[in-house]
Amino acid sequence: MSHSPSSGLPGLVRNTAVTVAVLVGCACSPSQEEQNAAVAEPEPSASASETPSRFTELTPDATTRAQLDEGLSVAVQNFERTHDARGNPALVFDVTLTNTTGQEFDSSRVAVHAFHGPESEEGSPAIMEFDDNGAGRSAYFEQLIPDGQEETVTYGFVVDADHEELMVLVAPEGIDPVFLSGLLPT
Repeated sequence: MSHSPSSGLPGLVRNTAVTVAVLVGCACSPSQEEQNAAVAEPEPSASASETPSRFTELTPDATTRAQLDEGLSVAVQNFERTHDARGNPALVFDVTLTNTTGQEFDSSRVAVHAFHGPESEEGSPAIMEFDDNGAGRSAYFEQLIPDGQEETVTYGFVVDADHEELMVLVAPEGIDPVFLSGLLPT
């Protein structure tokens, strides 16, 4: 069995992802007082130099982009429901890292996870094919990405066929993770 760098995702990040999914799913509408306060005091607009948003709405029928860190971005696209090599219902999608940091970036330090359904269950990595020896391999980033270049990996996760809710967690080591969440097409 292959070692995946994402298998060591710290419990704190995992708990954060589940907490965020629950909070997003259970969000209550603001009270009339909160709505009035929001109208009275508009929030300042974010400038390009501020920390990027950690939460992005996922648009499964288009490319969804998010800023991970200065000069490092992620794009998620090409969602497809299928079955893995063991016959389990799976969801596959492309994750592209783009590096414009001015230096080489080690993509093997990036973990990608998928949470699905109303309870935000973590999807296990899907084995999409077996080699001649019968060993399966899950997808993960493993390359050094030169400045000005990108790397794309097609990830697969075992996801219940009837689940529409999805949250993708992209967590580079040493950088706050980003969460991309939304509804999958049926």
